[in-house]
Amino acid sequence: MIKLSVSYLSTIVQYGYPPSLKDTERGFREIAAWGFHNIELEGLGPAHSELMRRRAPDIKKLLDDLGLHCHNFCAVDADLTHPDPRRRRAAMHTVVNVCEAADIVGAETLHLASYPPHVRYPNGLPYKVGRTYRYEGTIVARIPRGYSFSRDWQVLVASCRTIADLSREHRRTVIMEPRVGEMVCSSDSLLRLMEHVGRTNFQANFDTAHFAKQREVIPVSLERLKGRYANCHVADHDGRTLDHLPCGRGLIDWTGFLTGLKRHNYSGYLGIDTSRAKTMRADVVASAEFLVDLGRH
Repeated sequence: MIKLSVSYLSTIVQYGYPPSLKDTERGFREIAAWGFHNIELEGLGPAHSELMRRRAPDIKKLLDDLGLHCHNFCAVDADLTHPDPRRRRAAMHTVVNVCEAADIVGAETLHLASYPPHVRYPNGLPYKVGRTYRYEGTIVARIPRGYSFSRDWQVLVASCRTIADLSREHRRTVIMEPRVGEMVCSSDSLLRLMEHVGRTNFQANFDTAHFAKQREVIPVSLERLKGRYANCHVADHDGRTLDHLPCGRGLIDWTGFLTGLKRHNYSGYLGIDTSRAKTMRADVVASAEFLVDLGRH
């Protein structure tokens, strides 16, 4: 049976990046009050991930008290794909911290992102997450002399292999999220990365909003990734911005998506991933009600 979840984005856009432990707890209590039982967590860089690791027993107790389960733990550290091997080695502390915290809270998956290519962005990165979720309509990039995308890609592949091997020791699946403007942004790039990493415990996080921003046809993308995704993030898309809208309020073919999940016998999580802080509760609840109602038909 598919299980509904609330992603960590709901806490981030309301309380900051990263949120304090107090605000994280506040987010837990809100999600439980909304009627949900599954959540995601993140370790944002070395210091925050170390804090999450040290406080993981307390976090687990609070989750249990609230009737919540953390199924997916994201290791966030852009230096995991940095060209400098010293910075990559330092960033692996974030992954180790998250793996240990995930063991304690019982998360089934370790979540990664690929981050942007290491070129210059004069107007800022394509999008940023904080108290707002911002996407620049026109991405401006300048290519430094001597830059090689192939080198960036090779670093990404090597980093993912290392993390997959570490996660295998923890009996955990690693999932990669596609994000607009990053090295992995589409179903094609996801498939290519999984092929090059070559680890059976390295799979995809299917993200409807990011795929839709890339103008992918969601039911077709789902077929392309059949048997290769181990988690889903669900939010709608308006065809213009990168705002993650409530499911059913945008352009995505949700009937085709849910039919595909059923055809694939998917029994994992749908992490509701809306991004508007001011209407977060209403957007999350509306998404859940829409998906449950559509799933009945």
